[in-house]
Amino acid sequence: MTHISLIIRAILLSALMTGCNAFNKPLGTAQHDLGPLTEITSHDDLNSDRRLIISAPEWLNDTRLRYRQLYKAPTLVKAYSLDRWVAPPTQLLSRYFASLPLPPENQLHLHVIDFEQQFDSAHSAKSLFSFSVELFGKDKKAISTRFFRLEEINESADAQGAIKSFVSLTRQAKTELIKWLSQTASAN
Repeated sequence: MTHISLIIRAILLSALMTGCNAFNKPLGTAQHDLGPLTEITSHDDLNSDRRLIISAPEWLNDTRLRYRQLYKAPTLVKAYSLDRWVAPPTQLLSRYFASLPLPPENQLHLHVIDFEQQFDSAHSAKSLFSFSVELFGKDKKAISTRFFRLEEINESADAQGAIKSFVSLTRQAKTELIKWLSQTASAN
């Protein structure tokens, strides 16, 4: 065999392998949010005046959808490679909590602690959303604080199951925050 024939065969083999791999490539990442807003109120511009401040640990300030396999490696946090949030969780939550009924002189600080899917087994998962809140009065002094831990079993143990549960948990969190704010306002 000549040197040129070996080169041609190598090029053909490379082209064939590349062609086969092209059919096996993923179609791209799916971008998710927490669904459409179900209510629009006059409070929707709340974030513009900084009465609602949402923060999270640095590792939650990106678009990765995280999960943890408690049954296998409980300290290892992984992320789905093909499913992501359209924005970091703090930005997604800001949009949904913007209509919280805060008096003009109050400020609410919400700190996200957990926003992850947790697998109890290979076929069973839940989504966990925990956060703390602190309500400040017009004098910038803390009026009240509270910790919330919400979780929901996923319909399916995959990214789609997690996302569906996070949508539900966000709505639950908003309902719980409205109740807490109402109770706090009536106590002060």
